[in-house]
Amino acid sequence: MSLFGRRTPPRELPSAPERPRAEPETARHATPGLWSDGFGRVGTRSLQVLAVVAVVFVVGFVGTRLTLVVVPVLIALVLAAAISPSSRSCAAGACRRCSRRGSRS
Repeated sequence: MSLFGRRTPPRELPSAPERPRAEPETARHATPGLWSDGFGRVGTRSLQVLAVVAVVFVVGFVGTRLTLVVVPVLIALVLAAAISPSSRSCAAGACRRCSRRGSRS
């Protein structure tokens, strides 16, 4: 076979029996193209952007009002997540110093 020659067509696999296709239900949707045109897509995207901006604003507003409580709680959560693997391994008896629990030998 040459470099630019025709390739042999791929073998066709046996096809599965075709299932009957459902008819599109346009009667249920009175205005199928209302949100699918250009203005509908722009309207949907702008509504999504406004929702994200509103959520960010509310989280920021609440965060600035509750800094006295939120910041220490967040620091405690980070420290607890950082320390929990070592405390779990000590409780399981991985290190001898922790597993003696007060016995002096």
